[in-house]
Amino acid sequence: MISIKQNKDRKMTFKNQFQEELYKNLMTLCDTIKEFKYKKIDVPGGHVKIFGYILAGYENFVNNDSALDCRGATFFVPDDENAQITLIALPIRKFFSIGEGYTHEIKERKIEDAEYAMIKEDGSLITACISPITNDLHFKSRDNYYYVNMKALNKAISDELSAEIKRFCIEKEASIDMEFTSPENRVIKEYKEYTVSFINSRSLNTGEDIDLRSNDFANAYPLIAAHLVKKVKVSDIDLKRNDIEGYVVVMKNGDRFKVKTIPYLSMVSAINFQAKDALPQNLYSSAVYQMMDEVRTLLHYKNRSPNFPIDLLIKQADLVEKYAQETYIPMRDSILNFVEENKDLSDQEFIAKTKKELPQYMNAIMPLRKGVNFDIEAFAIRMFGKGAKKPFKEAENIINSQS
Repeated sequence: MISIKQNKDRKMTFKNQFQEELYKNLMTLCDTIKEFKYKKIDVPGGHVKIFGYILAGYENFVNNDSALDCRGATFFVPDDENAQITLIALPIRKFFSIGEGYTHEIKERKIEDAEYAMIKEDGSLITACISPITNDLHFKSRDNYYYVNMKALNKAISDELSAEIKRFCIEKEASIDMEFTSPENRVIKEYKEYTVSFINSRSLNTGEDIDLRSNDFANAYPLIAAHLVKKVKVSDIDLKRNDIEGYVVVMKNGDRFKVKTIPYLSMVSAINFQAKDALPQNLYSSAVYQMMDEVRTLLHYKNRSPNFPIDLLIKQADLVEKYAQETYIPMRDSILNFVEENKDLSDQEFIAKTKKELPQYMNAIMPLRKGVNFDIEAFAIRMFGKGAKKPFKEAENIINSQS
């Protein structure tokens, strides 16, 4: 995602104070902390801004309350400078894996203390909202305004359900999140059916959650209520299940935590904590692919012995992730900005300028220039992965000096 500075001369008006404060806080966040970005997408009558993040660490979120909303919040900014900037989608706030956080926090979290749990499917998170352009129902993913596979999604949502979602979003002035699973959008787990499971909804006027499980809600919106994500008793949580990604546990104070099953973690994590030589680069790979929460959760699960070096392993993960933030994000921004800012040059001019200004990134820039899908994360691992040995060793020195 590429940040573009807000026009400081524009007269900005908003529907209410909540939307104004959220917009300004998110813009400030993106302007001051490199891990937070927004994507600007032109649409008829203006553009939308989708706020998100890249490799943001735990401290980025706990020290900035607005950051918890920087995971797909979407505003419509009309071309008419006298028109209101409007919040059109507000996904569920960021929450963490049970193994993320400061050591003392992790030790205090106990799954059995949760009030209840919900099944976490391994699908695509989609937010339904009302389009400011057509006033019709619109589906977006976290980082993109247009969900890429509407043909598949339409197989999971009947006309009747679609009409009810639209009515809900209009009547409640809200957006609503769902997990979409199908044979076509496989992440890790394989699904044979096309299904949506509704997770959460928030008011666009206040940011508050809307209770999707009340009797009043079920009476008013029976089709949505019939497709809610499955709720389970805490005593029924089984971390050995191999048919789901895991659970979301909800604590008595309302805090949510992701709990992944052991089979799922084994599938997604290439981390072998015994293979020390490969571990620094593997940690770097996990960081740029934004899978460090899985790594920390796996460490949390493995911490069953007084001799398990949990403090060292967490410190190594933290410092390698910081190294990834310092290398991957500037590289990514340089490449994407260069391609965008020079898109109108001729091929000959573009190549000459690339060789002069960013020759080290030539192998990434040229495919992107041609519109070819390119794995920029894999490119970063090749460029900087071996350098992860330095912060990895630094972590050992820090822990040894403390012992």
